[in-house]
Amino acid sequence: MIDLESVNNLHYILFGEGLDSSLSLILERIERLEKKMSAITDFAAKVETNFAALKSAIQALDDKITAFQNSPGTLSATDQAALDGIVADSAALVTQAAATPAVPAP
Repeated sequence: MIDLESVNNLHYILFGEGLDSSLSLILERIERLEKKMSAITDFAAKVETNFAALKSAIQALDDKITAFQNSPGTLSATDQAALDGIVADSAALVTQAAATPAVPAP
């Protein structure tokens, strides 16, 4: 039967360091990867939050557009200008939303 000390000695001969050093290095690398993954997860959550806010803003503008379009009668020049501005704002938000890359769930 091979004991742990023999394995450690063989590892030292082959790699120039004991198992404890190798394991410590592996654990340090795992901790660094966990920190990076945490940062990525935090970033993804922020992107998703911002994207949800953007979608909400688009919906709010679309609701205003629908209200204007469903109002009875003809729009005054001022109302038509306001409607044109809202339509332009909504189109800009749609373009911005389309340019936002999707973030897969972690």
